[in-house]
Amino acid sequence: MMTGSYLSQERFADPTDGSDANDFSTISSRLYLKVYDLGTSHVEVTTDVRDKHDFFDKFDAERLQLVSGNTLQVFQLNARFVNPRKAYFGTLGRFLVMEAGGVPVDGVEAGYRWSMALRSGFFGGLNPKRSDQTYFTYNPDSQIAGFYLTYQPKDLGWSRNTYISQALIAEPVQGHLDRFYLYQNFVYQWAASNQWVGALYLDFVPRVNVQNGFLNLTRELGKGAIWTGGILAIDSIEFSRRKGVLTRLSPSTYREFNSTLQLKMNSNWSLNSNLNYGARGADGLAYADFSAGPGTQVLFDPHVSGQASLGGRHNFNTNEVYFKIDLGYFSKVWEVGLNLQKALSVQNYGVTYHPFIGELSLARYFSKEFYSTVSIEEAVNERVTIWSGFFKFGYRFGSEDVAPLRDGAPPRRRL
Repeated sequence: MMTGSYLSQERFADPTDGSDANDFSTISSRLYLKVYDLGTSHVEVTTDVRDKHDFFDKFDAERLQLVSGNTLQVFQLNARFVNPRKAYFGTLGRFLVMEAGGVPVDGVEAGYRWSMALRSGFFGGLNPKRSDQTYFTYNPDSQIAGFYLTYQPKDLGWSRNTYISQALIAEPVQGHLDRFYLYQNFVYQWAASNQWVGALYLDFVPRVNVQNGFLNLTRELGKGAIWTGGILAIDSIEFSRRKGVLTRLSPSTYREFNSTLQLKMNSNWSLNSNLNYGARGADGLAYADFSAGPGTQVLFDPHVSGQASLGGRHNFNTNEVYFKIDLGYFSKVWEVGLNLQKALSVQNYGVTYHPFIGELSLARYFSKEFYSTVSIEEAVNERVTIWSGFFKFGYRFGSEDVAPLRDGAPPRRRL
């Protein structure tokens, strides 16, 4: 069980349409229940119900103000026939097909295990979330159907791993094929710090287009040197999720090349560099970024880690020089993170800004069952001031054990 809230207060130096405010406030809750090993077929029953109350959801034209709205959605409600000792398996209800990228289905799944490493399945029914919808709901006029094939060999050892899954999905709406696409995800690791990782959403209808995808290669170049290079392609929806909090550009498709290099200096310290270059599809604006700086897993104490970087970037329509620092404290009951970024930003039209972004996050594990998280962020320049934050409380109960809590700082790769 989880409940939490996200709050955001945005104030502009110069009012727009008679207002200098753009606030956001929500309360969200979730109840997730999974029951294992029912009967000889080892049936699993999953229930996942979520509720969101948005205090500025809808526009009231008569009062010329935003009013609240509440959305209750059944995210999952299904029974899965695991049948671990037999070839056939299946699912009935509202479920997510993880082998097909987590696509939601109101219907059935029928699968077959060809071997310990190879399995396939068909799924079909109603589509509870079309691409134009934000929440799961009942859509009697929208269908979904697909096929997947997954290869995942076992017992390859700690340093080797192979996972390949591909699927074809069709989404008709009112008798018209609205979307038809290929999903593919793979991981191939042949040694520690040496791997290929990729994912792809390739649309065929309404036109052939890479909606979202990435391909990364990580290689250990020598003793103490690890390089990662990759390409990225995202649509306008994903761009709006990734863009900076102070970025004013409209959403657009985006393509990028990225590269990171970690040079280990000793048992605790490393020198990390990062290079990115990309371009927007809507207007051709380019993005280029290079930064470098030291990082450590042990800063004064085994529970404290840190990383800093100095960089410069052409941020589509601005030229910036920036400095970032990231500090973390990790123990069995606390996780604390502090991220600070200060920049000098010169716009294409000559105006200079001095943006600052700072975030403080705290997580407290009161027990293996009860935990909470709080995060506060400030983003400010000469044009706008934004305060945002969220808090979350969670309680977990059941017979299944949880993963051991971390008692030390995680390895640092990039900032």
